[in-house]
Amino acid sequence: PLSIQTPEAGPEFYAPQTFLDHKKRRIIIGWMYSWGKKPDEGADFAGALSIPREITISEGKILTFPVEEARSLLLDTDKLVTVEKNKVHINVGDIPLIYSCQSIEDIKILRDTKTLEVFINHGEASFTAWFA
Repeated sequence: PLSIQTPEAGPEFYAPQTFLDHKKRRIIIGWMYSWGKKPDEGADFAGALSIPREITISEGKILTFPVEEARSLLLDTDKLVTVEKNKVHINVGDIPLIYSCQSIEDIKILRDTKTLEVFINHGEASFTAWFA
């Protein structure tokens, strides 16, 4: 059956592009930036690209999870991410982001100086956030 799915739930994942790599994997990369934020004083750039993610389908669900080559960068915990029963709280701004699901089996986090990417249940959901 046809279904509409939105595996990316974060506020800063814009204009994603996909391509097939040499291993025949479908890879997606998005632009990360908070559009309401002014660039830092003297900055030569605004925003960044997300970690390359492989798109797969499992049991009818679209999954996006970092490519194998980048998985060593993922963490299990971060002070900006808390899990409470079946909810993930992401605290990167004035209003915390909350994702609810039936169960949370796995959470992986990629954090950089201004970016946070959170992957829930092996990519069933992801949050991309830019913060300062």
